[in-house]
Amino acid sequence: MMNLYTWNTAQGHSVAIMLEALRLHCSVHPVDTLDPSQNPITFQEISPTYAPALVDHEGP
Repeated sequence: MMNLYTWNTAQGHSVAIMLEALRLHCSVHPVDTLDPSQNPITFQEISPTYAPALVDHEGP
């Protein structure tokens, strides 16, 4: 299963729409890009440029 780290932005919506259209299942994790205190350090390791970020644990 994939994890989608996103926030209420146009880019975040685009990724969610694409995943829905492709019928790919993912777990959505909200990341408030305007409040750095809410961003877990693990997310900054995944995507230093912030949301959205998609992590596929079953990928290559």
